Amino acid sequence: MRWRSATTCNLIRIWVAKYEHGAFEDDVRAADLLQEYETKIAALERLVGRQALEIEFLRGPREAHRGREARLHPS
Repeated sequence: MRWRSATTCNLIRIWVAKYEHGAFEDDVRAADLLQEYETKIAALERLVGRQALEIEFLRGPREAHRGREARLHPS
């Protein structure tokens, strides 16, 4: 148990030293950029969903009109 504790303490010291020298700044920037991209992707997915509903809504009457025309004027 003492060996594991010593290893953990040494690892924490290494992480603190790296943090103080700015070694984790790239990771923080990457995480911020990832969050920004995820937000943009979610907004684009909502936009695509709305546009798909709009297209489906606009196709509905047109498709119904084609079906009615086919019944009134069979080939």
